[in-house]
Amino acid sequence: MKTNLLKIVVFSGLAVGLTMGCQSSTEEKAEQVEENLVNAKQDLTIARIDSITEYLKFKEDSESKLQENDNKIADLKEKIKADKASIQTKYEKDVAELDEKNEKWKAKVRDYKEGPKEKWEIFKQDFNREMDDIDKSISAMAHKNTKNK
Repeated sequence: MKTNLLKIVVFSGLAVGLTMGCQSSTEEKAEQVEENLVNAKQDLTIARIDSITEYLKFKEDSESKLQENDNKIADLKEKIKADKASIQTKYEKDVAELDEKNEKWKAKVRDYKEGPKEKWEIFKQDFNREMDDIDKSISAMAHKNTKNK
């Protein structure tokens, strides 16, 4: 009987020990999961703030470039007025196309909605490529305009 009692005590001790070990391990895991969740939320908040800051900076720079283009286009329009009528008609059409592209991009920048990072990167690449094209076209037209005088 003493051996049976001893076996019961030993097995009970083991059972209690295992149960306590499992409970503490489960509690630790739950705490770790909660801590990971808090960290993930903080990381997400920081990423959103960075994304918004990047967008606002890009928007400010873009609006500045677009305004520069507006000014250059207005200068071209003024210079064209002094040209011969035949040249004036062609240049007015080209300048109107540049003005239209510039206005289109103003709207795109103003109306851009947050989306996946890949979409944002493509948008920035398209914008920068288009701004380069518009700038080259404006420069080429200004150069042609000065050659014709």
